[in-house]
Amino acid sequence: MGLETVDGRFRITGVVGRGNMGEVHRAEDLQAAPDSPHRQVAVKTVLRGRTGVAVDTSGSGKEIDRFRREVRIMRMLSQGHPNLTLLIDGGVDDAPGAGGLPYLAMELLDGHPLADLIDEEPQLPPPGSPRSGRRQPPGSPPP
Repeated sequence: MGLETVDGRFRITGVVGRGNMGEVHRAEDLQAAPDSPHRQVAVKTVLRGRTGVAVDTSGSGKEIDRFRREVRIMRMLSQGHPNLTLLIDGGVDDAPGAGGLPYLAMELLDGHPLADLIDEEPQLPPPGSPRSGRRQPPGSPPP
């Protein structure tokens, strides 16, 4: 896409991945303190499915309504939930030249793509087994 910044706040530093609905970029939050754990973020930009063209937000189309709903839901859910990434910001970039680009900025989680894990181990161990990484609650039956 050739993005440099999103909403004047997030400086794009690289592409993490691309899917059917959009792209995820590694970015720097220019409003966060230099030593903040949320200085490095993931910015998801929404594209029109399969074509790779940005969603047209000039009207009041279904796509932008659905996206705004996603932002509201993510804000509600991500506040303090230990199993969801923190939503830093989200909205539509209305800056000149941005073309009304919908975006979500979330905490950046470093890790490995799920596809790599599946390639390494196609069948995951049962939950609670020593190899699964989950702890068995005290007093529960063995897996």
